[in-house]
Amino acid sequence: MNLPGSPVTAEDLTRLAACGISADGAARAMLRRVTSTQGAAIVGRNGTGDYAGIIFPYVSPGTEDVREYRLRRDHPELEYDASGKPKERDKYLSPPGRGNMLYFVPGTPPEFLADTTLPLVITEGEKKTLALWAVAWDGLGDTAERPLFLPVGLSGVWGWRGSIGKANGPDGDRRNVKGAIPDLGRIEWKNRKVIILFDRNTRNNESVQAARAQLTAELRRRRANVFWFVWPGKTPDSVNGIDDLLAITGPARILELIDAAKPYRTAATVEPPVGLTVDDLLALPTPARHMLIETVLPTPGGMLLVGSHKTGKTVAAVQMAISVASGQAFMGLYKVPKSGAVIIVEQDDPAGDLAVRDYLKVSPIPVAGLPIVTFTRLQLRFGPEFCGWLDFEIRDRHAKLVILDSYTALRPHRRPGLDIVKTEQEEVGLLDALAKRTGSTILILTHDSKGSFGMDWSDRTAGTFAMGAAVEGQMHVSRFRDLAVNAPERLIQIRGRHIEDVEAVLRFRRETLDYEMVLEGGAASLYPELLQVKNEFGDTAFGPKELSHQTGASRATANRIICRLAGAGILTRVGFGEYRLSAGLHLK
Repeated sequence: MNLPGSPVTAEDLTRLAACGISADGAARAMLRRVTSTQGAAIVGRNGTGDYAGIIFPYVSPGTEDVREYRLRRDHPELEYDASGKPKERDKYLSPPGRGNMLYFVPGTPPEFLADTTLPLVITEGEKKTLALWAVAWDGLGDTAERPLFLPVGLSGVWGWRGSIGKANGPDGDRRNVKGAIPDLGRIEWKNRKVIILFDRNTRNNESVQAARAQLTAELRRRRANVFWFVWPGKTPDSVNGIDDLLAITGPARILELIDAAKPYRTAATVEPPVGLTVDDLLALPTPARHMLIETVLPTPGGMLLVGSHKTGKTVAAVQMAISVASGQAFMGLYKVPKSGAVIIVEQDDPAGDLAVRDYLKVSPIPVAGLPIVTFTRLQLRFGPEFCGWLDFEIRDRHAKLVILDSYTALRPHRRPGLDIVKTEQEEVGLLDALAKRTGSTILILTHDSKGSFGMDWSDRTAGTFAMGAAVEGQMHVSRFRDLAVNAPERLIQIRGRHIEDVEAVLRFRRETLDYEMVLEGGAASLYPELLQVKNEFGDTAFGPKELSHQTGASRATANRIICRLAGAGILTRVGFGEYRLSAGLHLK
C-alpha cells in the first residue's frame, strides 16, 4: 500500500510505547510520519503553521482502503483559555469539509461490529483507541479469535455528531442537517454492552458530561446497554486519558476498571471539596475579560436581558445580533471588536421565525449572507441535554453570541416541592459556564416580575435572586411611565460584575424595527422631566417658582425635579435659584 510520509521514527515509537502502543501496534495502525509540507497538504492547510507530525489512517473494517487521514501535530499553536492558562490549539486536524467518522483499528474484522456479545468501548481519539486495542488482547494468547472488547474511537467527545445532509430551510435556502453520523449504523447495537470511556475531565467538564449524556441517549435509542467508565478517585493529576493511566498501572488494572464500569444511571461521582490556601488564591490567574459590544455586552459569560411584556427586548437582541454578525457598531455607536456567528433560539413567540425575518428584512445594515442561524419550536428544555446540544452548535458554528428567547419558554416544568432558588441558579449557571467554556456570550431574555413594582430595576427579574447572581450581568429595558403609552422611547440600564453601569434612552424606529440613541448617561432615567423642562423653557433660565407655575406641580415637587436634574448634569446654575439646560446637552 502506497501511504504518504515515511515510517515512524524510533523516537516516535518510544513515545507511543509510553502510551501502551507497541511497535507492532503502530505497524498494524499504519502510522506514518509526515513533514510540515506533507501534513499541510493532507489536511488542506496552507500558511505558516507547523504541520509536521503523525498521521492516523482511517480504514474501514474488512478492507485496506484508507477513507481519510487525521494528523496529530508535533507543535500546534498555543492559546490562552478563559482562566489565562496556555493550551494547545488544533493539535489534531482533519481535511476541511470532511464529516466525522468512527475510528476502527485497521484490520478490525467486520464481524466484530455485528457480534453483539462482544462488548464495545467508546473512547476519545485514535491514540487511546490503539492503546485499548492492546489492552483488549492482553493475556489472551496467539490462538484467541476475538478480543475481550472492541475499542472504537471518536475524533472528540462530540465526534459522533456532525453534518449528515442538506435540507430546505423555511425560505427555501439549503441548510446543513446535524445529527448522529452514518458510521454509527455500521455497528449492531441492540442488546450490546457499550462502555463510554471519556477522559478524566468528564468529572468536572460540563461539555464532556453533556456529550456523554447525549451519546448515551442516542445509543439507548438504538437499544444498547450503556455503561459509564468511572475514573478512580485517586487518579494522579498528570493523567488525562486512559493511555496515560495505562502507562502507570498496566493493562490488568485497566481491565479491572472497564469491568467495573457502572450503568449510566448510577455512574455519577462527586468530587471531594478542595480547600485553597492564601497562596493558592493569590496564585490564581485573572481571567481575560473582553467586550463583545463595547460598553454594552461583555464576553465570555451569560447576561440577562429583562423587561416587561412588549417593551422591545427582542428588538434590542436582534439588533445586537446583526451588529455582532456584521461587525457594524451597535446603533452606530458601540463598536464590535470582533465579529462572529450568532445563534438565535426563539421559543417565546409561536411565529418567532417570521418575527426575526421581519427585523432582518428592514435592517439598515445589509444582512444577506450574515452568519445568523435561528432555531424555533425546540423540544429541548434547560438542562444537561439542552446545554450539550447548544455546546455542539456553538463550537460547530464558531458562534460569538447566543440569544435565548426566553427563559420562561425554555425552562422545564416545575414539579411540586422543588427548591426553586437552587434550580434557577443551576439552570442559569449552566448557561453561564457554557458561555465561558466556549468563549461566547449567551444573552437570556426574561420578563419582569409582576410583583416588582417599586423595586430597583436590577431586582425586577421574574424568578429568584439566584438568576442574577449566576450570570455576568443584566440589561433592563422599560417604558417611561410618565410618557404616553405609545411613546417610542425606552430606558435601557446595564449593570455587570466587571463593567461600568450604563443608562441610556433609546427610541424605537418603526420603519427599520430597531433603536437609535437619544441620550446616554446619568440623565437617562430623568428623561420625562428633561422633556418637560425643555418644552416649557427651552434655553430660558428658570427657578422652582416658574417650573411650579408652568407645570402645576407643587413648589416642593418642582424643587426636587430641579435638584435631580442639576445633580445629573442636565441643568446648570446661572444665578441665585436660577437654572437653564446645560450647554453640552444634546438630544436626538
